[in-house]
Amino acid sequence: MKFKIFLFAQVFTFLSLSQVTPKLKSVKLFSRGAEISRSENIKIKLGIDTLKLTGLSPFLENKTIQVKINGAQILDVKFGINYLKKKKDEPKLAKIKGQIKTIERDILDLNDQLSYLEVEYDLIISNKKISTEEIIDIEDVKDFVDYFQSKMPNLITKITDSKEQIKKFKKVKELLKKQESELQKVRSKKTGEIEILYKSKQNRQSSIDLSYHVYGCGWSPLYNMRASNIGEPIKFEYNAQVFQNTGVNWENCNLTIATGNPILGGNKPQLYTWSIGEYNYSNNLRGKYEKRKSLAFAAANEVKEFDDEVEEDEEFGEVKENLTFSSFKIPQTFSLNSGAGEKAVTLLKRKLPADYQYYAIPKKSNGVFLIAQVTEWEKMPLTPGKSHIYFDETFVGKSYINPSIMSDTLDISLGRDQNILITRTKQEGKCSNNASILGATKKRGYEINVKNNRNKAIKIQIIDQIPISKSNRIKITSKLGEEWSINEETGMLEWILEVPSGEKKSTTFEFEIKHPKKLSVPIL
Repeated sequence: MKFKIFLFAQVFTFLSLSQVTPKLKSVKLFSRGAEISRSENIKIKLGIDTLKLTGLSPFLENKTIQVKINGAQILDVKFGINYLKKKKDEPKLAKIKGQIKTIERDILDLNDQLSYLEVEYDLIISNKKISTEEIIDIEDVKDFVDYFQSKMPNLITKITDSKEQIKKFKKVKELLKKQESELQKVRSKKTGEIEILYKSKQNRQSSIDLSYHVYGCGWSPLYNMRASNIGEPIKFEYNAQVFQNTGVNWENCNLTIATGNPILGGNKPQLYTWSIGEYNYSNNLRGKYEKRKSLAFAAANEVKEFDDEVEEDEEFGEVKENLTFSSFKIPQTFSLNSGAGEKAVTLLKRKLPADYQYYAIPKKSNGVFLIAQVTEWEKMPLTPGKSHIYFDETFVGKSYINPSIMSDTLDISLGRDQNILITRTKQEGKCSNNASILGATKKRGYEINVKNNRNKAIKIQIIDQIPISKSNRIKITSKLGEEWSINEETGMLEWILEVPSGEKKSTTFEFEIKHPKKLSVPIL
């Protein structure tokens, strides 16, 4: 009897336990993970009681829980996962399941219809057999033939149509099943729960504030760079591709995008003694060990500060920067279901100054590429990420932005310009291969022509090359047009010029190679 009373008391305590699902207020989203803030109005009881918070993410980080009940003293907080509670299907998943049931009913109806048609077909076929032992009435035969000819074609058509329809429905069902399977992968049936033991001096209306860190979510940057015309600024868009698979939907919350990562330690860096000494180590080279000397040293840490004064062309929310990360407060409320894929959020848009220059290597290609040299990008708190490039509302390619390794100028290729023509032709009169007792001589001469068919002047950089000698037995000399500049170490030629609209410009260069007759020096 005592055991029954104890069991009843336990069940009663469980049923009387106060439960509430606090409303989602805000999400501060980091590159991986998020800080979730929730609140709810509650009724607290006199004395010591327990409050259970339900409907939370199972990927909640226990150590990050911060909770406050106004007017009450919190005695203990425990986090657990409920594996038994059934979770309602997401609207998209529920819709697909409904479509699958409808398709299955349609397939069943068609199978019944097909069975009826096949029975009718078998009856007609079986009745067409005529026994030779019976006396046959010609009129009966004529009636049967007429009936057969009127019925069979239509019956066969219906059977064929039913089979085709069943085949189509089964294919649709198969596709829906695959989609259902994909959605089931991200559907979490377990939920997180927090039990709070508190003490209150009176029964009263109160409120609870809850914050914690959750995994299974994050964002990645995606940059859009748009150039409308040569000479105009680059329209730079900084977007966040947001995803979340936390098992809980985010509905109408305040969203802040942060560039930092809370998982990284926040401890200040330290410098240790920088000692330099002489060390020996072995390096295996072609099976032999060679001893060398090396200087060992420790690298100094560097902390980079963002510029506090950031001038915005178009604001999409409040931008805050400090020494560790930047944050973007999105002005509109944000919603994203768990497992619903990525959703783009615009962080900022700016117009960046750019110098436009054409670039060509006619030895490799007759294509002329337009390059935008963008400045002032370093004033923005960027993170490494993919970029999409558009010119004149046309997608021209993808790139990658890594602020940590870029210079003050960001070079963006805007693709080929068909209105700028360039040719590199061999000057036959200046090309020869001669051999004598003294040795072999090879000569080559080329002419470069540039034509500007645009309605405005352009600036273009043309790169070519002459060979350089790696042997004292090979002598190379060159004769360049005055427009060229040369790097003597690499043999690279550069011609930077401006071409007015509708005009054509040209230049030439030649080189001569001398070497012993028996020495093979291939050259095109």
